[in-house]
Amino acid sequence: MGSSIIKENGIVNKDLYLFDTGFERTVMLDGELLKKGKFPTNKMKFIKKVMMKGAQGNEIDLITSNLEILKIGKYKLKNIPVQITTTQRPLKDKNVPILGNEILKKFNIFLDFQNNSVYLKPNKFYNQKYIDEKKPGI
Repeated sequence: MGSSIIKENGIVNKDLYLFDTGFERTVMLDGELLKKGKFPTNKMKFIKKVMMKGAQGNEIDLITSNLEILKIGKYKLKNIPVQITTTQRPLKDKNVPILGNEILKKFNIFLDFQNNSVYLKPNKFYNQKYIDEKKPGI
Protein backbone atom coordinates (compact mmCIF):
# COMPACT_ATOMS: atom_id res chain seq x y z
CA MET A 1 0.00 0.00 0.00
CA GLY A 2 1.11 3.52 -0.72
CA SER A 3 -0.35 6.95 -0.03
CA SER A 4 -1.72 8.96 -2.96
CA ILE A 5 -3.74 12.10 -3.54
CA ILE A 6 -6.56 12.64 -6.01
CA LYS A 7 -7.85 16.08 -6.99
CA GLU A 8 -10.92 17.28 -8.91
CA ASN A 9 -12.40 20.80 -9.08
CA GLY A 10 -10.11 21.98 -6.26
CA ILE A 11 -11.24 19.19 -3.88
CA VAL A 12 -8.41 16.97 -2.59
CA ASN A 13 -8.66 13.45 -1.20
CA LYS A 14 -5.68 11.66 0.37
CA ASP A 15 -5.81 7.94 1.06
CA LEU A 16 -3.82 4.73 1.12
CA TYR A 17 -3.98 2.76 -2.12
CA LEU A 18 -3.61 -0.95 -2.64
CA PHE A 19 -1.29 -2.05 -5.48
CA ASP A 20 -3.30 -4.56 -7.53
CA THR A 21 -1.29 -6.14 -10.34
CA GLY A 22 -4.39 -8.11 -11.35
CA PHE A 23 -6.40 -4.95 -12.14
CA GLU A 24 -5.78 -3.98 -15.76
CA ARG A 25 -6.96 -0.37 -15.64
CA THR A 26 -5.67 2.74 -13.86
CA VAL A 27 -7.39 3.33 -10.53
CA MET A 28 -10.52 1.98 -8.88
CA LEU A 29 -12.18 4.35 -6.42
CA ASP A 30 -15.04 3.64 -4.02
CA GLY A 31 -17.97 5.84 -5.08
CA GLU A 32 -19.66 5.61 -1.68
CA LEU A 33 -16.50 6.63 0.18
CA LEU A 34 -15.91 9.55 -2.21
CA LYS A 35 -19.50 10.71 -1.74
CA LYS A 36 -19.09 10.69 2.07
CA GLY A 37 -15.93 12.79 1.66
CA LYS A 38 -17.79 15.24 -0.62
CA PHE A 39 -15.45 14.48 -3.53
CA PRO A 40 -17.05 15.95 -6.70
CA THR A 41 -17.52 12.77 -8.77
CA ASN A 42 -20.55 14.46 -10.37
CA LYS A 43 -18.21 17.09 -11.88
CA MET A 44 -15.94 14.49 -13.49
CA LYS A 45 -16.30 13.90 -17.24
CA PHE A 46 -18.17 10.64 -17.90
CA ILE A 47 -16.42 8.22 -20.27
CA LYS A 48 -18.42 4.95 -20.03
CA LYS A 49 -20.18 2.47 -17.76
CA VAL A 50 -19.09 -1.17 -17.51
CA MET A 51 -19.61 -4.26 -15.37
CA MET A 52 -16.63 -6.14 -13.97
CA LYS A 53 -16.42 -9.54 -12.30
CA GLY A 54 -14.66 -9.48 -8.93
CA ALA A 55 -12.24 -12.14 -7.67
CA GLN A 56 -15.04 -13.72 -5.61
CA GLY A 57 -17.31 -13.90 -8.70
CA ASN A 58 -19.29 -10.84 -7.65
CA GLU A 59 -20.45 -8.32 -10.27
CA ILE A 60 -19.27 -4.73 -9.84
CA ASP A 61 -20.83 -1.80 -11.71
CA LEU A 62 -18.19 0.76 -12.62
CA ILE A 63 -18.36 4.22 -14.12
CA THR A 64 -15.23 5.31 -15.95
CA SER A 65 -14.68 9.06 -15.57
CA ASN A 66 -11.82 11.45 -16.14
CA LEU A 67 -9.89 12.38 -12.97
CA GLU A 68 -8.11 15.74 -13.03
CA ILE A 69 -5.02 14.79 -10.97
CA LEU A 70 -3.51 11.71 -9.31
CA LYS A 71 -0.42 12.45 -7.24
CA ILE A 72 1.81 9.57 -6.16
CA GLY A 73 4.78 10.77 -4.15
CA LYS A 74 6.35 13.59 -6.15
CA TYR A 75 4.77 12.47 -9.45
CA LYS A 76 1.59 14.11 -10.73
CA LEU A 77 -0.44 12.35 -13.41
CA LYS A 78 -3.19 14.36 -15.13
CA ASN A 79 -6.46 13.47 -16.85
CA ILE A 80 -6.62 9.83 -15.87
CA PRO A 81 -9.62 7.65 -16.76
CA VAL A 82 -10.53 6.09 -13.41
CA GLN A 83 -13.13 3.49 -12.48
CA ILE A 84 -15.60 4.40 -9.73
CA THR A 85 -17.72 1.75 -8.04
CA THR A 86 -21.45 2.45 -7.98
CA THR A 87 -22.73 -0.53 -5.99
CA GLN A 88 -20.62 -3.44 -4.77
CA ARG A 89 -16.94 -3.21 -3.92
CA PRO A 90 -14.29 -5.55 -5.34
CA LEU A 91 -13.22 -6.47 -1.79
CA LYS A 92 -16.40 -7.12 0.16
CA ASP A 93 -16.87 -4.77 3.15
CA LYS A 94 -13.61 -2.94 2.38
CA ASN A 95 -13.31 0.45 0.75
CA VAL A 96 -9.66 0.45 -0.27
CA PRO A 97 -8.84 2.41 -3.44
CA ILE A 98 -6.79 0.40 -5.94
CA LEU A 99 -3.87 1.36 -8.20
CA GLY A 100 -3.91 -0.92 -11.23
CA ASN A 101 -1.43 -1.93 -13.89
CA GLU A 102 -2.04 1.04 -16.17
CA ILE A 103 -0.54 3.24 -13.45
CA LEU A 104 1.97 0.78 -11.98
CA LYS A 105 3.54 0.00 -15.38
CA LYS A 106 4.56 3.67 -15.74
CA PHE A 107 7.12 3.23 -12.94
CA ASN A 108 9.98 1.01 -11.91
CA ILE A 109 8.91 0.23 -8.35
CA PHE A 110 11.16 -0.71 -5.44
CA LEU A 111 9.46 -1.95 -2.27
CA ASP A 112 11.63 -1.46 0.82
CA PHE A 113 9.88 -3.55 3.46
CA GLN A 114 12.55 -2.94 6.11
CA ASN A 115 11.95 0.81 5.99
CA ASN A 116 8.25 0.58 5.04
CA SER A 117 8.86 2.65 1.89
CA VAL A 118 8.02 2.57 -1.80
CA TYR A 119 10.36 4.15 -4.35
CA LEU A 120 9.12 5.09 -7.81
CA LYS A 121 11.08 5.94 -10.93
CA PRO A 122 9.26 6.80 -14.17
CA ASN A 123 10.10 4.46 -17.03
CA LYS A 124 9.55 4.40 -20.81
CA PHE A 125 5.77 3.92 -20.33
CA TYR A 126 5.35 7.06 -18.17
CA ASN A 127 3.87 9.17 -21.01
CA GLN A 128 1.93 6.34 -22.67
CA LYS A 129 -1.81 7.00 -23.21
CA TYR A 130 -4.39 5.13 -21.14
CA ILE A 131 -6.66 2.45 -22.64
CA ASP A 132 -9.87 4.33 -21.71
CA GLU A 133 -8.51 7.81 -22.41
CA LYS A 134 -11.23 9.93 -23.92
CA LYS A 135 -10.26 11.39 -27.27
CA PRO A 136 -10.69 15.18 -27.70
CA GLY A 137 -14.05 16.15 -29.15
CA ILE A 138 -15.88 12.96 -28.10
